[in-house]
Amino acid sequence: AKLEEQLQAFASSARVALPFPTSLSGLERKRVHQVAEKFGFQSQSFGRSAARTIHVFKPPEVQQQAEDAGFDKSDSATKEDNEISFSAVELDAKSSAALIKVFESRMPAGWKSYAHHMTICLGSLSDARSQDTRSVAAEHQEKVRALRPGQPAAL
Repeated sequence: AKLEEQLQAFASSARVALPFPTSLSGLERKRVHQVAEKFGFQSQSFGRSAARTIHVFKPPEVQQQAEDAGFDKSDSATKEDNEISFSAVELDAKSSAALIKVFESRMPAGWKSYAHHMTICLGSLSDARSQDTRSVAAEHQEKVRALRPGQPAAL
């Protein structure tokens, strides 16, 4: 019941993303995925082992309704969020359509595509990490560290 209450509060908030702590077990994360789907939200797990976390996202049309109602997207993180699990870029309509077009032939029949954001690194922009330890990852991480919130970026 507590999870449903959290998601109901999230549904009526201006927030577009709801992170959960890394302390959740695999079964608890599975339950978050299931309940989030019932609410019409999207969910994604990030990280490995003890650093594994799950985030719930409002679908793009709900985010647009919130923006149209005057909600500030910067409210997606609150003061009690003490750790940034991942950083992402918000895709404009043209980028979203292009990304969906690339993958539409690979989508199983009946699946609905959403392309409202793209995760670019684990952690904050200033501490960009990836699970890739090759030297090319270090080069990309330096580029990501130069990004700033709200700054348009061509990736």
